[in-house]
Amino acid sequence: MNELPMKELRSTARWLHQRSAFSVTAASGLAVAVFLIGPLLVGRLPDQRFLVWNLALAWIPYVAALGLDLFDRERRPLAALVAATVWLLFLPNAPYLVSDLTHLQRASNTPWLELARLVAFAWAGCMLAVASLRIVHRVVAGRGGWLAGWATVFTAAGVSGVGVVIGRFARLNSWEALTHPTVVAAEAIRVAGSRQGLAVAVFFTLLVLVVYAGLGGAAGSARAPEPFRS
Repeated sequence: MNELPMKELRSTARWLHQRSAFSVTAASGLAVAVFLIGPLLVGRLPDQRFLVWNLALAWIPYVAALGLDLFDRERRPLAALVAATVWLLFLPNAPYLVSDLTHLQRASNTPWLELARLVAFAWAGCMLAVASLRIVHRVVAGRGGWLAGWATVFTAAGVSGVGVVIGRFARLNSWEALTHPTVVAAEAIRVAGSRQGLAVAVFFTLLVLVVYAGLGGAAGSARAPEPFRS
C-alpha cells in the first residue's frame, strides 16, 4: 500500500539532491543559525538584519532555476522564459552577499562573531549562485549543446558582476531593471566607464566563474536522466 508514496518520496529526494537543494539549505541554515544564536551567546540581540533580507533575495534565482528546469521538462516554453528572466535578473543577489563583507566592524567587541556571520552569509550566497547556475547550465546545454551552455555561464557571470556593482554602489534592486530600465541601463554604462566600477565588476565575474568551477559546476552540468514527477 505504501510502496507508491515511498517511491515518489525517493524520486523527489533524488531530484532535489541532484539540484543541490540540501546543500544550499544547509548553508543558509548555518548562516541563519550564526545570525541568531551567535549574538545571544554573548548577551546581545541579532543585528545587521539586512543580511537575512539579502539571503532571501539570493534564494529567488535558485527557486527560479528550479522552475525553469520543471517548465522545460513539461514543454512549457513561455513559463520557462519567465523563469529564466527572473533567474537572470535576481542572480546577482547571490554573489552580492560576498560584498556584505564590507560591513565588517573591526572595532567590534566580538570581531570573530562579526566575521563568522558575514562569511557564513557570503558562503550561502556562493552556494546558491553555483546551484542555480548549474541547473540553468544543464537545461541550456540539454537544449542548445555544450557551447550554448557555457555561453550562458559566462554571460550570467558577467551580469552578476555588473549587478553586484549596481546594487552595491547605485543601491538599485533587481526588479528595477523592469520598473526603471533606463536608470539601470545608465548605471550599467557608468560602470563600464568607471575604472573602479569595472574592476569590481570583473572581480565578481571572475569570482562567480572560479567558485562555479571550484564547486564542480562543470561536472554537474550534464542533464539528469530521470525527470521529477509530482
